[in-house]
Amino acid sequence: MQVELRKAKKKNLRQVFKWRNETNTIPWMASREPVTFEDHLIWYNKVINDETCLFLIIYVDNAAVGQIRYNLEESSQKRIARVSMNITESMQGKGIGTKAFELGYNIVKKFNFAKMIQVRVHEEKASWIKKMELQGFKKVGTTNIHGQKQIVLVG
Repeated sequence: MQVELRKAKKKNLRQVFKWRNETNTIPWMASREPVTFEDHLIWYNKVINDETCLFLIIYVDNAAVGQIRYNLEESSQKRIARVSMNITESMQGKGIGTKAFELGYNIVKKFNFAKMIQVRVHEEKASWIKKMELQGFKKVGTTNIHGQKQIVLVG
């Protein structure tokens, strides 16, 4: 299984929309509701042209299976990028997220997009917290996003 990352393009619009509205994704999103295509279109066109966002599509054996984004924090003079990842339900649990995160981390460092990466992980996802710690990320606190407690790690 070959995992690679490619820059998001306009052609990925509908696929990213589909992943965003999958039933297993919605509970982890801020709105916890499906997003309309019109709202998605506005958001998508903004992020693919945003210089403070590194937006990548995850491919496995040349098929798109998810997305990973790095957003520079607006007030961050330390150039910290917050990461967000979503993999289609049928491809979860296969190690793709771990590999995509590793590849994305290397791209962020190679192109000096950010000096540090911040990960926010729902406390229910203990296995991801452990994986981040094994990759050298350190817990720096917790945050409450839309009523959901999340562990904040930086690496």
